[in-house]
Amino acid sequence: MSCTIDLPKIYMQELGLQDKPVISASNLEEVFNFMKITYPSIFDQLFDSTGSAKQYVAIFLNGKNIRDLSISNKLIEDDSIISFMIPIAGG
Repeated sequence: MSCTIDLPKIYMQELGLQDKPVISASNLEEVFNFMKITYPSIFDQLFDSTGSAKQYVAIFLNGKNIRDLSISNKLIEDDSIISFMIPIAGG
């Protein structure tokens, strides 16, 4: 199964990526492990030392909020999009 990792633009620039990474993964845990190995500096900004998403990070699977990462073994469909969002406030 292929899936796209949709990272905030600031992270894409930091990694020097022009296109969103497309990887082969069958569940969310494989996606997170890929990120930990391939993009460790970004992974550390999104996840804490226990592997849980940091409080301010929103994770979506095909547009559905999956904040509860206890579903990390959930199978993902082909062509899924896993999006990471970091809310920004201003005034």
